[in-house]
Amino acid sequence: MSVWFGLLTGPAELALVVAQKHLRDGTPGFFQMNRQIAWMIPLFHILLFGALGTLLGLLAGKWSRFSTRRAAFFLGFVSLVSLSLAIRSIHPIASVILACGLAYRAAPRVEADCFQSGRLVLKTFPVVAGVVMALFGLSIGLETWTEHRAMASLPPAKTGDPNVLFIVMDTVSAQHMSLYGYSRDTTPNLARLARKGVRFEHARSTAPWTLPSHASMFTGHWPHDLAAGYGKPLEPDVPTLAESLRDRGYATGGFIANTLYCSAETGLNRGFIHFDDHELSAASVLHSAAFGQVFLEKLGSLATRAPNFDS
Repeated sequence: MSVWFGLLTGPAELALVVAQKHLRDGTPGFFQMNRQIAWMIPLFHILLFGALGTLLGLLAGKWSRFSTRRAAFFLGFVSLVSLSLAIRSIHPIASVILACGLAYRAAPRVEADCFQSGRLVLKTFPVVAGVVMALFGLSIGLETWTEHRAMASLPPAKTGDPNVLFIVMDTVSAQHMSLYGYSRDTTPNLARLARKGVRFEHARSTAPWTLPSHASMFTGHWPHDLAAGYGKPLEPDVPTLAESLRDRGYATGGFIANTLYCSAETGLNRGFIHFDDHELSAASVLHSAAFGQVFLEKLGSLATRAPNFDS
């Protein structure tokens, strides 16, 4: 029963996220979401409600007064909280109050249709399970197929074309690099590379922060000639370095660590056949859903409040 709630809540939250992203297109602000949310959000809710179902089963065995009405209310409450938290215009406290009221009103009907007769669950379980499996297959399969097709359509590269490795150390100041005269030996490996190559003494960033400076590096344009900025992606009609290399037969790949201002949402992924902007991990699954994001934020705020003792 609890897994059924998870199967329903996952696709519903995904639909809310996609709808909000579509409605907010063209307005400042990035959603900063993993591109694999199509299966991550449903997986999160399946795991969450599976754990809640186990907990409720233990409570029912230990507490004779724990009724199916209470279980229906609790599962409905968690589901509705998860969905309302996904609507970014609703305050978390308002989400809890709203979910509590709706779950209280819906609990009798949920108890009758789901816990007692099971009719609703039996009718809809194959459908919602199929939807989740389809989302997983489409998300993984479409990306794999797109990359395979792009690789197959690459023009033949010229003989002797060198490999290109472009590494960016984001937000690193030259004045703290021993490569540029800093007293501490902070960059010994870069210094060793510089002795074998070329070091530019007067290179300057075109902007003081990540997105516009990367947009300049990837396009050769000044930031004031580009749209890329706070909450605004790089415009699609400006050619990028990755696109140029790809059109010359290069198998292009981008791997980033700054998911805030270098993700695919920013437009910096254009031209990269493979673009890895969010890791696939348990933490990323937890962060994919609104409920998990709030949990991590509260956990982080509690950690920062802890006093320190150093000796």
